[in-house]
Amino acid sequence: MKLEPELDILDEILNLNFEDLKKQAENNQENLKGNYLISGNIENIEFGITGYLFFLLEHYKKNKSLRLLEKIERFTLELVAYCGQVATANYSLYTGRGGVAYFLLELYKVNEKAVFLEYAVKIIKESENEFLDSAYTSDYLLDGRAGMLFILLTLFKINGSEETEQLINTYLNIVLDNSVLTSKGISWTAKEEISIEDSCDFARGALGILFTLKYINSVSGNESLTFYITQTEKYIEDCIQNFNEDIVLDQYPLISEAEKKHILNVNSHKEDYIRIFKFLSDNKETEVLENNLPLLLLLSPSVNSPFISLVRNIFDGENIVDQTDEITGFEEGFLTGKMGIAYAEIKHSTSVIDESVKNEYTLSLAVPSGEDFIFRKRYPKFYEFTKVNFPAVHHKIVKAITTDNIHILTNILLIIETDSYGELFKDFLLWEENKNLFYSSMIKNHNSERFSDIVARRNSLFDRFENLGEAVLDLPLRLSSDAKIINTRWDWSSDDMYQQTLNIIQPPGAFAVVLTPSYDSKTNYTTETALNIEETLLRALSDPKTIRTVCAEFKFYCLAQPDEVVDKVVKYTHSKDKADLIERLDYLVIRTIKNFIYNGCLEFVQ
Repeated sequence: MKLEPELDILDEILNLNFEDLKKQAENNQENLKGNYLISGNIENIEFGITGYLFFLLEHYKKNKSLRLLEKIERFTLELVAYCGQVATANYSLYTGRGGVAYFLLELYKVNEKAVFLEYAVKIIKESENEFLDSAYTSDYLLDGRAGMLFILLTLFKINGSEETEQLINTYLNIVLDNSVLTSKGISWTAKEEISIEDSCDFARGALGILFTLKYINSVSGNESLTFYITQTEKYIEDCIQNFNEDIVLDQYPLISEAEKKHILNVNSHKEDYIRIFKFLSDNKETEVLENNLPLLLLLSPSVNSPFISLVRNIFDGENIVDQTDEITGFEEGFLTGKMGIAYAEIKHSTSVIDESVKNEYTLSLAVPSGEDFIFRKRYPKFYEFTKVNFPAVHHKIVKAITTDNIHILTNILLIIETDSYGELFKDFLLWEENKNLFYSSMIKNHNSERFSDIVARRNSLFDRFENLGEAVLDLPLRLSSDAKIINTRWDWSSDDMYQQTLNIIQPPGAFAVVLTPSYDSKTNYTTETALNIEETLLRALSDPKTIRTVCAEFKFYCLAQPDEVVDKVVKYTHSKDKADLIERLDYLVIRTIKNFIYNGCLEFVQ
């Protein structure tokens, strides 16, 4: 490929000032409106200012022009000043300010001017404020924590500091903790993301996180991530083997057109998934992974590069001399424009490693063992409960787990059944196992079906309540087929460890929660609602009844109970006394039933 093609991109950029770059980035952003999750900032690599700077820097490495380096440094200082004036919560690698930090590190490696390293560290530290722990930060490479991990590893290779190492471990453990563990392997999804299955995409999916795990492994040189890499590879292999490109989304009107386009892109071009996976299986050297990142990203189906044929030719090592005119041009930015292709080809062509100058790094990783991870993922509350209160039992359970099987219920039951607290343990464990079974039953429907069903139901219910008014009281209801009531002898509904620990000294009783589907991956697509007297209402609706009938039956139930039972209901409903309870009872029952209808516990009988 010619570095100075017929339309000289280099001279075109050199003739611009920083304000021109800002305007171009804003134009790129405007042109991309309507695409999936387009970034709200203009300093990013994706279509913004930093993408142009990377292109310039790569040309400087080739021709060593001092004029070009001075221009790059001037642009960079203006970019840093701009970032200091404009707030952001997005510190991702390609769509956020993290890309600026990455560029500053790459520039520092070229000119060794400490000010650029200091600016990079400042931006990275800022990411800890909102980006690191935000529920809306994905774990993906393009726009999430995996991308920040790549930046942190670039920094670590420069400074080798303990602080950077700690931050790498912090980000890494959050990424691992957010993963979804099934018998298919390990996968990831973003909060409220709509998809067919958890994505295997490189930009936004398991392949990109696999890249990051392998990159960390190449720098650390130890085997700490072997289990996680193996399980992620297992999921990707299953994804490719069962790949389905015949996706139809016309039946989902509640999914936006941008989201539908993204879903279709992710579920297309199986051959590119195979290309990327094979590359990651065949290559483990730090520099090879690093130099091929831009090309792998452009090959990613979700990026939907308009020049994908050329990207494939470069990736496959085919002769592209006759195609150089296709990549000339300055507009559109890095990922969606022609300039990024030229940059990716240059980086790809420098992937040959000189073993004589290969660097060795000492990076210590603090991640859970595979056995510990499986225990924590399968039974998270029971895991913490035993770890805090019964460490010897906890240790025995971890020792009994093997990483070749995630179904560990039998292993644990054999350990706890002879313990003096065996009944307590079993009650807690089976409560969590019931939640696992509920989740397993839900994932028979793919993610987009669950989202559409939940939103459609809520919209139709709102319309029905609004339109029918009092007449809704005479429509038959029943316990939803999507809901599951779980009864326990101790109360495990609280997330507070102190409340759970109190169960150790409490006698057994009767407690219940109801599980219903949600579209939030962070809660395993499940909503848990603790039940008190509400369980009586739900049980009463095991067979179809109208709300009016349930009100009458519940009133009769309360009147028939002894005073001590009624006093508990009075206290629970914040009533003044029994008379006040009976007066308010219809309102309380109707409000409770409506809430259960909205959250999916109850459904109308058609």
